[in-house]
Amino acid sequence: MTCLLTANIGSIDPIQGMPRQTVDCDFKYYNDSNLPYPMPNLDNRLKSKYIKMQSHKFLSSDSIVWIDGRVKIISKSFVEAFTEPLNDHDVVIFKHPERITIGEEMEYIIGNMNKGNHYLLSRYGNQQMEKEYELYKSSGAADLSLYACTIFARNVNEKTNAVFNDWWEKCLQYSYFDQTMFSFVSQSLKIKVLDMKEWVKQVRINKHLV
Repeated sequence: MTCLLTANIGSIDPIQGMPRQTVDCDFKYYNDSNLPYPMPNLDNRLKSKYIKMQSHKFLSSDSIVWIDGRVKIISKSFVEAFTEPLNDHDVVIFKHPERITIGEEMEYIIGNMNKGNHYLLSRYGNQQMEKEYELYKSSGAADLSLYACTIFARNVNEKTNAVFNDWWEKCLQYSYFDQTMFSFVSQSLKIKVLDMKEWVKQVRINKHLV
């Protein structure tokens, strides 16, 4: 069965309501009181990233649909729309609505932090963004398509587990700015990714509170 998964660690984003779905699915909502492991060495953002990227280690689902805490599902067919393509693809996700490549995104983030953007500095100021960008450029990956990792559906099997393990490890090694790294590891490990173009009919994405 599919699991619809989200997390709200540290009350960063309030969990949104959703209509009853057209297909059966489990729903797992993790917060500070019910983490799958104590994780005392991870800050709140990394705890959420762990649940997002490593759910195959503590859930027994056949497929997983992740939504960030700021996502409000507005369609009854949301889970069905995102999981049906998993018959032919490994991950269903959508492209970033504002920037096209991971190089553009890294230059946007780094450039605006250098200009003193308080919001971006509060989130990524202590992360190794420049070194991460060097990884992409030296690997010829700066022109890869950029995906918004706010929502995705994934199969749970050996192939996708390997990608999500690598995604988690590289976010620990470089930064927890995960969407550029997803493009990098999904291309490196050659999984089939579908761009879900109809996502705007399924959800509303609110702004981060912090």
